[in-house]
Amino acid sequence: YDFELAERFADAAAHAGGGFEADLLVAELASLRGRPDDAERRYATLVEGAESEEQRAQVAAGRLNNLTFGLADWDTGMRVAAETRATVRDPMLTQELIARVAGLGLAAQGPRAAIEAAEPLLAQTEGPAFVWTCLVLTFSLGRLGRIEDALAVAQRAQVAQEHLSEPMDWYPWFHVFGRCEALAAAGRFTEAEQLA
Repeated sequence: YDFELAERFADAAAHAGGGFEADLLVAELASLRGRPDDAERRYATLVEGAESEEQRAQVAAGRLNNLTFGLADWDTGMRVAAETRATVRDPMLTQELIARVAGLGLAAQGPRAAIEAAEPLLAQTEGPAFVWTCLVLTFSLGRLGRIEDALAVAQRAQVAQEHLSEPMDWYPWFHVFGRCEALAAAGRFTEAEQLA
């Protein structure tokens, strides 16, 4: 979590010809270091040079976070998501993008909107898209009092994430955090404390 040092390494890698991955990391770190305008410029450049659906989806995910949390621009974030979905045909990439949008909807519109967007995905997704969907649902369901549903979804997501072949940008312990939050929302403080 030394973002300054990470940015220096990523910038050096980009200048040494590290390509898309290095440039994407530089944009992500600009956002994490509190420079959302700089990050957005970098993401816009990456969109133009993206050579695959996967690259377009990766850029869109970073831009969504940056636009929504860094620049407080929900409308542009939703436009970016819609434009990306129109160019990405891979169902897994599309579903992951929808799940990420649902997660941002939790922050911008509340848990009911997030559940409406994410719950239909539960039966359709697998891999990272499934884990993202479950993360959104765990926090949303618990906040609307559907405690047992939240606990069950969090457990399924943790197992699924632990079996992924590639790491995600959220850690598996977020599922435990979600379970603790749901238990606390139900007044089951002793169980939440024991789990924590």
